[in-house]
Amino acid sequence: MTTETSRQTISRADAARLVSVSKSQALRFRQALSEAGYLPPDPDGPPEVIEMRSRGGLNLPRLLRLTSAERPLDVFARLFLLGVPVRLAAARSAMKSIPVEEWSDAGLVKIEGEMVEGLVAISPFEGLLLAAEKPEILDWGADADYVCSITNSTATVARFMVRRPFASVLDVCTGCGALGLLAARQSAQVLAADLNPRAIQFANFNARLNGIDNIEFAVGSVFEPVRGRKFDLITANPPCILGPAAGYSFRDSGRALADFCRQIIAEAPDFLSEGGIFQCTLEWPDIEGADWRKRISETLHDLPCDALLLHLRTKNVQSHTDETIGDTDVLDFKAQADLFSGYMDYFQSRRVTSISEGLLALRRRSCAGKNWINLENLPNRSQTPFGNAVYRYFETSDALDRLGDGLFDLNLRMAPSLSIETSRRWNGKSWEEGIYRIRQGAGFEHEAVVDASIANLIRRCDGTKTLRELVSIMASDAKVTFDAVAAGCLNIFHSMLRIGFLILPE
Repeated sequence: MTTETSRQTISRADAARLVSVSKSQALRFRQALSEAGYLPPDPDGPPEVIEMRSRGGLNLPRLLRLTSAERPLDVFARLFLLGVPVRLAAARSAMKSIPVEEWSDAGLVKIEGEMVEGLVAISPFEGLLLAAEKPEILDWGADADYVCSITNSTATVARFMVRRPFASVLDVCTGCGALGLLAARQSAQVLAADLNPRAIQFANFNARLNGIDNIEFAVGSVFEPVRGRKFDLITANPPCILGPAAGYSFRDSGRALADFCRQIIAEAPDFLSEGGIFQCTLEWPDIEGADWRKRISETLHDLPCDALLLHLRTKNVQSHTDETIGDTDVLDFKAQADLFSGYMDYFQSRRVTSISEGLLALRRRSCAGKNWINLENLPNRSQTPFGNAVYRYFETSDALDRLGDGLFDLNLRMAPSLSIETSRRWNGKSWEEGIYRIRQGAGFEHEAVVDASIANLIRRCDGTKTLRELVSIMASDAKVTFDAVAAGCLNIFHSMLRIGFLILPE
């Protein structure tokens, strides 16, 4: 089998043929893939061969050896993950429940003589099978309407997304439909929209491939297809990568810096029901001499929403540019060098020193002058969903508003997943009190460093004493009055309750 490819020899799927596939036929394809082991029952322990082809095919030697036995799973992995043709005889054997000609008629493969080539990439993702364009097309330069498979940002927003039964959900910039299809599994009705008609064709096929009926699709820019409608949840993984490029609809907005994200954020509240939630990923530039926290707060200040911004990481412009080009642009050295220079000139002319990435959740609450904006740092956490922690953050904030100073009269408890670690320092003569690090084993998986007095106060939150009693004990130990520490403790406990370190009584 040859693994050599070029832009001229990489076949592209006919998305119109995918849309013509019936639901019953699509489910037969899913069943065949599932029976071969392509859709692993344990997503945390998939077979070794379930791995998407890397840029330039650097992982191909290892994966070709792993799939050399031509078992059904090997054949499907070569066709739909690695982009490597297989022998027609091997394809017939793997696809014995569905003739290979049916796969060809559906636009999933192409038969050429005694070889069969996959025309799409199919990725397992949280129990879904998601078809998209072959990643190797990007190696040599794809068209603007390229439909991307699951990316790191897709997976991040999916983990961030609130997983609850909603009556109506909107997924904008849906791409191959991942977020909308995840939401449809537990919500009544979902609408998924994208400016790229080709992306909507893939998303439509993916709904059938996964047997999901309660989702509809629309072509249009952001909220244009849903004017006048309201939703309980809106999700977005927009083309928010900062830079001068306008090559790919899934990556580039064609707008200056973060203007496109600001537009989506400004318009989203108009399409939320009261209490509805909007969630998206975004990037923003850090401008020389400006405080990014102030700039973000100004963007969110006048919205009729409470806002939670989770800061993920900050990269210098060189790292950002290198990562962007390395992930999605052509592999030709001269082309990459020219692109790198273009990005660097673009950022330098706008005094951009670094790029920050984050996740934003807005909750519609028409309460003039009382909406809040909270900025939190999110650590490098595991791959588990934490949308329920986001939802509880808003619920807890509401409860704290109602309680006021009444919080002192409640019996708080530590969250079950909370741990407190202590370290001590040797000063040469004796051990000195060190730091106390509080860690969450679930939810946001947040951690914080506190002093001994706060750590001991948290340890005592076992539901047997009120917060007033606990703060009184702390004040007595410190030989100060209750009033001297009450306000500071209240602020600390508000933060710890929102983030989920502590739990309010039911």
